Amino acid sequence: MGRSDLAMQPKRKMPLLVGVLILLLLTIGWLGYSSVNRVADLTENLYNHPFTVSTAVLRIQRDVLGMHRAIKEIVLSDAMEDVARQQQYLAGTEANVLADFKLVRERFLGDPALVQSALEHFEAWKPIREEVVRLRLAGKHQEALLLAQTKGNQHVAAIEVSVAAVRDFARNKAQEFRADARQTRDQTLLFLSFVLIITVLLSAIIAAKAIGIEASWQKLNQELEVRVQERTKELAFANETLNAQNEEIVAMNEELTAQNEEIRAMNEEIDALNQNLISVNGELEQRVAARTADLTAAHQEITAQYEEITALYEQLKSLQETLQHEQILTDALFNSVPGILYLYDAQGRLLRWNKEHERLTGYSAEELSKMTLLDWYKGDQETIDRITKEVANAFSTGFASAEADLQIKNGSRVPMYLTAAPLELEGNQYFAGIGINISERRQLAELLAQHEARLATLVNTIPDMIWLKDAEGVYLSCNPMFERFFGAKEAEIVGRTDYDFVNKELADFFRENDLLAMQGGPHINEEWVTMADSGEQVLLETIKTAMRDNEGNLIGVLGIARNITERKRMEAAIEESEARYRAVVEQSPEAVLICDPDTGEIIEANRRFSERFGYDLYTDGPLRVYQITVDSEENIKKFLDRVKQERFLPVQRRTVRHRNGAMLQVERSATLVQYGERTLVTLTLRDVSEEVRREQEIHRDAQLATRVQTALLKEAEPSKYVEIDTLYRPYSYVGGDLYFMDWRYAGQVLRGFLMDATGHGLGTALHTSSMHVLLREVNELDLPLAEQMRWINQRVGQYFDEGTFAGALAFELDLQLKELRWVCAGIPAIWLATHTIQGIVEKPGLYLGVDAEESFELHAIPIESGDACYFLTDGLADLVNGREDIPVADYPSMLDCLRRLSSDTTCRDDATAVCLRVNALPQVLLRQDGWPKVLRFNGYGDYQRLKGEIARILSEVTGLTHSLQEVAVHEALANALECRDGIPRQHRAEICFRRIGNRLSIRVKSSRMGFAGNAILRRLRAKPEELFHYGEDAGMGRGIPIMLSVSDKMTYNNEGTELLLAWKI
Repeated sequence: MGRSDLAMQPKRKMPLLVGVLILLLLTIGWLGYSSVNRVADLTENLYNHPFTVSTAVLRIQRDVLGMHRAIKEIVLSDAMEDVARQQQYLAGTEANVLADFKLVRERFLGDPALVQSALEHFEAWKPIREEVVRLRLAGKHQEALLLAQTKGNQHVAAIEVSVAAVRDFARNKAQEFRADARQTRDQTLLFLSFVLIITVLLSAIIAAKAIGIEASWQKLNQELEVRVQERTKELAFANETLNAQNEEIVAMNEELTAQNEEIRAMNEEIDALNQNLISVNGELEQRVAARTADLTAAHQEITAQYEEITALYEQLKSLQETLQHEQILTDALFNSVPGILYLYDAQGRLLRWNKEHERLTGYSAEELSKMTLLDWYKGDQETIDRITKEVANAFSTGFASAEADLQIKNGSRVPMYLTAAPLELEGNQYFAGIGINISERRQLAELLAQHEARLATLVNTIPDMIWLKDAEGVYLSCNPMFERFFGAKEAEIVGRTDYDFVNKELADFFRENDLLAMQGGPHINEEWVTMADSGEQVLLETIKTAMRDNEGNLIGVLGIARNITERKRMEAAIEESEARYRAVVEQSPEAVLICDPDTGEIIEANRRFSERFGYDLYTDGPLRVYQITVDSEENIKKFLDRVKQERFLPVQRRTVRHRNGAMLQVERSATLVQYGERTLVTLTLRDVSEEVRREQEIHRDAQLATRVQTALLKEAEPSKYVEIDTLYRPYSYVGGDLYFMDWRYAGQVLRGFLMDATGHGLGTALHTSSMHVLLREVNELDLPLAEQMRWINQRVGQYFDEGTFAGALAFELDLQLKELRWVCAGIPAIWLATHTIQGIVEKPGLYLGVDAEESFELHAIPIESGDACYFLTDGLADLVNGREDIPVADYPSMLDCLRRLSSDTTCRDDATAVCLRVNALPQVLLRQDGWPKVLRFNGYGDYQRLKGEIARILSEVTGLTHSLQEVAVHEALANALECRDGIPRQHRAEICFRRIGNRLSIRVKSSRMGFAGNAILRRLRAKPEELFHYGEDAGMGRGIPIMLSVSDKMTYNNEGTELLLAWKI
């Protein structure tokens, strides 16, 4: 194969490569065109279907709410102009709704039955609206209102549900279109990227081949030129040689004549050689011409390929113009959407928006380009947090929506319904959405809520019971007064019948009256019923009326019941009053006189007067008040004049003279009465001679009770650490105050109680004596202070009469812990003079005897030497409160002040005070600086009191406020003291904390009977799966699984009365 053949091979491959390149370019153009068409189709479908349907549905919802509001405006309005205006609004809005339904039906991609269902509900609502308007125009406000609230509300709710289903389907369809668009984009980008890579590679190959052809062509020309030049030089040299020989031949012609023939032969040979040279030159010229033609053809082919590439470029340029046109259409679509459109990046920067966005907010395009998502909610942190959360939800779930107020350029806020859907472009996250102005909808909703609130207030504040049932007796609605009858809320009544709330006999009676009302006109009856909320029996006057629609079809029955119990009672009382008043004189158990206040003459007297005092008006008359009363005539005259002025005088003790001359003690009361034209005085005289005698006996008994009650007041033993002073002054002989004090825990805790029962006298004194027994009993239990008060409260009710209660205060002065603890139960205030507090401290607490299940709060403050505290009942507390001259910081002066106040005439109640001053604190304190640390517990009260010390010791080792070691210790102590149920028992325990290096050991000893603790431990260690299934009824061993699981080592002694726990810290 020659050089020219090798040079021709790239030439033959070139068309194939160019063809492939053209095919790829056509493929790119076709894919771009198809993708643009696909995106355009998806955009058109998105606008024509989901966007259009969603917008139409939102308008339908808005218009239905507006129509519902208009119906209520028609019912509630008193002006016919408003009614006419609302009717015009209903007609225009109805046409808009039907047009929107038509648009939705044409564009809806889902089941047409959904749209048809919503349309049918809307059309079924029309006759109800017309009937409401007709009833309103006829002046039947209540019937129109009832129809609008029952069937009207039901149809509106049904329309809302059906339309919401259409809206949800449209939103889901929009999500599908978005997913299709993203898939189309991703596939197109992937394929175009592959084709473009192939195209670039082929273009590079073609360019390389073309460069190679050009280089070969230039090299071949150079070689041909060299060979022609060499051949020309050879011919020129040959010609020069022949010429020299010819000259020699001519010169030697004469000499070589003999050789002419030979020379001729040589000439012929030379001629043949010349012919050969000419033939070679011609062949060379032909080959050069052929090569030149080939190069020319190759040049023409390259030129043709260039023209084809130019044509493809023009096609790509046309495609770009088409894409620009599609962009214009897309912008037009964005700007035609009835709302604001927006596109934000993941950092919340606004990237793209429509014209409505600029119009609504008032910001220019340049200003919007600098806005971020949260700029719209400046100053509203709650909305910022909610919008941030919804955007995050959009990225995680694919869609989010929210209602928020946008702050626009003029500073006002526009309520908007906003949506967000995530996008991913070239690996970057974005989200886009639509915002709809809901100002009108919010205003309509607020107006509707206001009207409904006014109507509900009207119905709910009516003192009569109102209810509505359907034809089957099922409750549709009722007001709060009716809720009291059944003892249930409206939500629990609606949907049920009378048989669900009252007995069958009464329910049958109600149903019979319902049927009478539905069959005839309004039905009125009286009925005795029992109110479920109070158990009170009341007489109701009930009116039941049948409710019918526009066609006269029965809807149900409306009932209104009024409580006429008091009215009936008053009527009966009025009827009986005259009879009672006529018989009062004769039937009164006391002597009753009717006299003239001007003359004092006794006009009438009952039989009791004659029996008690021996006078007979018919035989002893005329008789005057002056004759029977042991008093001066002047005083009696003043008394009668005072009755005329004040019309009534309360009971007074006076002396009356018996007919036989005896003096009798009576209680006299007087009332001015009107008899026709005369003004008379009614005197009631009750013989209290026997009562006076009994009072004298009671007085002697009261003196004895005073001595007994004083003996019950228990003061604590004197102590060198605490000065104790008490004050007790009953208002009467005996009082309702009581105090009790006792030293506990080896003289380290002073516990005291201060009680104040309601009332005075012997009855209250008996109450306090009963409480004294309870105080002694609870004091021995050593419960925590708050539990002691709760224990007393649960038992005090058995000693109290109904309506009796008592105030109480319990305190503990703990010298070990240097702490004052107290619990208030109706005595809220104490007075303190400590290193941190000077003055009154008040804490709430319910009185004893009010609620047996009440819990009480424990309060505590630290104390030091020199601190003082004062506990007062309300007789003294009321006098001390508000005074600025109380010397609370000066203990002796404070005692003198309290004594003076208790003796003052302004003190109208029992006065009791318990006063304490800390003179010193014990030198041996509970807390120990070194190891081991030992705590001793003399019962449940000590355990509760020293919980804080246990936590402090363990935190010193673990560095934690609360730890697993503390859990184990509490379980061990609960077993040792047998107090897991909170019931105190007389067990003692001792706990010893030891720390050796990085090891902590805790030894717990108990005084109660031991048990086989080690056997239980061996069982649990052999069967770990039973660890947390054991101990529910194991008594002392209940806490073993917990202690075993949290400790490094655990063991009991042989008797089971001592436990060792150990940890490596």
